[in-house]
Amino acid sequence: MVERMVENLVRNAAKHTSPDAPIWVHVRMDADGDGVVIGVDDGGRGVPDELKECIFEPFRRGSSTAEGSGIGLSLVARFASLHGGRAWVEDRVGGGAAFRVWLPRSGPGGRHPSP
Repeated sequence: MVERMVENLVRNAAKHTSPDAPIWVHVRMDADGDGVVIGVDDGGRGVPDELKECIFEPFRRGSSTAEGSGIGLSLVARFASLHGGRAWVEDRVGGGAAFRVWLPRSGPGGRHPSP
C-alpha cells in the first residue's frame, strides 16, 4: 500500500504540473520519532484552499478539466488510514503543492500529528 500511495502522489503531481516543473519525493522521521512522513512536493500551481480537504474524497478532481477518475488521492488517504496514519496537502514554500502522508511507527492506533 505504501508503494501505491507514493505512486499515486507522484502521478498526481506529474498530471498537475508542467513537464519542466520539478517534483520532489522524500521520507523523514516526524519530529517526535513516532512515525514517518512521506512527502511529494511539486512546483506547479498548488491546490486552492477550498479544495485542500475535499481533494481526498473519492471521485473529486482538482478541476473540472482534470484527467483521471478522482480515485488516486482518495486511495492515498484510505491506505494511510488503514495504516493508522493520515494524508493532507499544504502549500509548498516557493509555490506548488506539498502532499504529506504520516504513518505511525507502531501501526494502526498510533498518534496522529496535526497538519
